[in-house]
Amino acid sequence: MLMLKTAASTAPETDHVSNVSTSNYDVVVAVNRAPSPRISVIVPTFERRAMVMETIAALFSQDFDQGFEVVVVDNASHDGTAAMLVDIAPRASCGFTGVRMKENRGPAFARNVGLTLARGEFVSFTDSDCIPAPGWLSAFERALSSGFDAVQGRTEAPPWHRKPLLSHYIETASADGLFTTANAAYRRSVALAAGGFNPACDYWEDVDLGWRAVRANARYGFAPDALVWHQVIVQRPHVWLRHVLRFSNWPLIASRYPEFRRHLFLGVWVDAFHAVMTLAVAGLVLARIRRRFALLAVPYVMMFPFRHGLRGRWPVLKAAAHLSRDFLGFAALLWGSLRYKSPVL
Repeated sequence: MLMLKTAASTAPETDHVSNVSTSNYDVVVAVNRAPSPRISVIVPTFERRAMVMETIAALFSQDFDQGFEVVVVDNASHDGTAAMLVDIAPRASCGFTGVRMKENRGPAFARNVGLTLARGEFVSFTDSDCIPAPGWLSAFERALSSGFDAVQGRTEAPPWHRKPLLSHYIETASADGLFTTANAAYRRSVALAAGGFNPACDYWEDVDLGWRAVRANARYGFAPDALVWHQVIVQRPHVWLRHVLRFSNWPLIASRYPEFRRHLFLGVWVDAFHAVMTLAVAGLVLARIRRRFALLAVPYVMMFPFRHGLRGRWPVLKAAAHLSRDFLGFAALLWGSLRYKSPVL
C-alpha cells in the first residue's frame, strides 16, 4: 500500500458542509437498521435510475459485518429515482437513507448533503455508474483502521463489458492524486474538518477535497483490494471528444496544490505518452524551419497504436478519432497552462 503525506497544515477557506440545510432537500425515506454504522456510503445520482439500482444492489451485497449504511442523494431526477428509493428501502439489508434534492445543485453539493446525514466513523464514496465489488467496504475498513485518513481504491471497467471506441469509463491502478469519488474513502472527521466538497470546483471537487485533507496532515493511501467496476458508458461523438476538455483544470490543480505534481510524469506531463505528444507537436512546428525536426514525432507515432489499440474493424477511423482527441486534450492543457501560469501538458 502506497502512502503519501505532507507536513503542512492549513484550515479550509470555507466549510462547504455548513452551507447544507434541510431546506435544500426532501428526505424521501430513511431506514436505519445499523444503529452505529462503521461506514457510511454516499452515492449522488441524477437521471440514472437503472444504473443506481445496480450500484445499490452491489452495496446490499457487501461482505461487511461491522455495520454500514447507504445514503443515496437524488439530484432532483425526473426518471422515477425517488420512487425507486422508496420502494427498495424496506428491503434494505443495511442502514439506508434516500434523499431527493429540491433542485439539482451538482454532485459536490449532493455529497455534502450525504456528509451531513452520514453517521459512520468512516465515509466512502462511489457514483451511480459504479458497481462496488463484494469486498469493497472490508478493504476500505482495513486501510482506514490501519491509520490512513484518506484512501483511494482500484477502479476498472467491468470485464464483462465491451469497450467501444466512443465510450467513457475510469481506471485507477494506484494512488494518482486525483481522489476520484468513484472510489474513495475518508475518516469522516477528516472530511468534515477539511470543509467538505467545494461546488465551485467543477469536475475536480474530489481532487480539491483530497489535497485539502492532505495539507491538514491526513495520511493518504491506496487500497488495491477496494475494487469498483466503473460501467462503460457509450457517448455521442461530440461528447466523447469534449470530455478531454476537462484537462484544462489540471494546471489549475497544480497551481493550487503543487504537491499534485509528484503524480505527474517528471512533474510536468500527465503521463509519458503526453510527454512524447509534446515532442510531436514541437517537431511539427519546428519542421517548418528544418524538416529533420519532424523526427521528434516518431516516439508518438510508435506509442500511438499501443496507447489506443487499433485492432478490429475500421482501424483508420479509430486512428483519426484518437488523433483528434489527443490533440484536443493537448490544446486544453496548453490553454489551461497559459491561463493559470502553471505548466501541465
